[in-house]
Amino acid sequence: MRPIKAFAIFAFVALTLSSTAAFATRAVEIEDREVPIVSVSDKALTQAAVKKAIMIGAQTHSWQIKKDAPGKIQLHLDYKGREQLTVDVAYDTKKYVIKYVDSELLKYKDHGDGRRTISGHYARWVQNLVTAINAELLRQQ
Repeated sequence: MRPIKAFAIFAFVALTLSSTAAFATRAVEIEDREVPIVSVSDKALTQAAVKKAIMIGAQTHSWQIKKDAPGKIQLHLDYKGREQLTVDVAYDTKKYVIKYVDSELLKYKDHGDGRRTISGHYARWVQNLVTAINAELLRQQ
């Protein structure tokens, strides 16, 4: 593994571990998570490669694929048979975007003024998903 690739993977893991503990105990605002696809080589990723990375990254953390359409995958997480979360992941060769769809037992609240909040578990699970997808994207380069 090349040094820059190894460093990039290490950085993603380190950021995830340092930021996830704080998310679990408080409500967070739901925001779409847009993630640029960073290339560490001259090799451009195809849309099929991005899709594969999303699917493999999702399975790393027990997300199930609910729907699969060109440029969009819907993922569902069932945490210990209690909390459940569904997100859409829209993607192309430049970025992917994770959007909240639905949840169960995650204290979702629509405040009526455009703000929506949810249990901090949401932020942690989405961050774990992003980290796994990014690691897989790096492996494919």
